[in-house]
Amino acid sequence: MRILNAVGTRGWLITLRSGGVIDLWADSYSIEGDSHVFSMLVDANAEEREHVRINARTPSNEDRVVITIATIPSDDIAELVSY
Repeated sequence: MRILNAVGTRGWLITLRSGGVIDLWADSYSIEGDSHVFSMLVDANAEEREHVRINARTPSNEDRVVITIATIPSDDIAELVSY
């Protein structure tokens, strides 16, 4: 699997209500139900794609997909800052 160096990739500093801090690199996040889902654009072959959650596909290249990097319950997040 190859992470693509997209313009949108950035760091996310996630402070949890428990006091823990997660430093995460991802292209974006969305809120799905009760969770924040962080995603990244990658090139992944058919075997690699079997082991990840795919959020989106590009129509011109079947190996280029957006995958989930992390899913965090929204109630656990006290603060979310991009850098």
